[in-house]
Amino acid sequence: MRQSLLVLLLISLLSFTGFASADWEDGVAAFRTGDHDRAAQEFRSVVDSNPDFAGGHFMLAQALLNLNGSDEALTHFRKAYELDRSNVSYQFALARAYLADDRSGEAAQMLQKIDPSSLPPAQQGEYQ
Repeated sequence: MRQSLLVLLLISLLSFTGFASADWEDGVAAFRTGDHDRAAQEFRSVVDSNPDFAGGHFMLAQALLNLNGSDEALTHFRKAYELDRSNVSYQFALARAYLADDRSGEAAQMLQKIDPSSLPPAQQGEYQ
């Protein structure tokens, strides 16, 4: 539930950044309704046409993670972080993906980069 709220908040924020495409809007709509297969297809189109758009990689990773594609999801979480290292949501998601992939050392390194007070209150508890 908390992750869903964070993702919806992120989607809302990204929607206001001026980035707009049919694939993005269709991906957001599919993600919101839980159609993660379609969302992954749409967000894959987004990153194919805009490979430097961190938000596209992040949302593709979220959709893939919901489809149990943790290896590919990890790749796109990492790409989102590489494109926007200051985004705490990307850092936290990457750390969680590392943990899910039994890579606790890399997760710990990523978590050390995060100021817990910069996380939403629900995630601060999860961070601890």
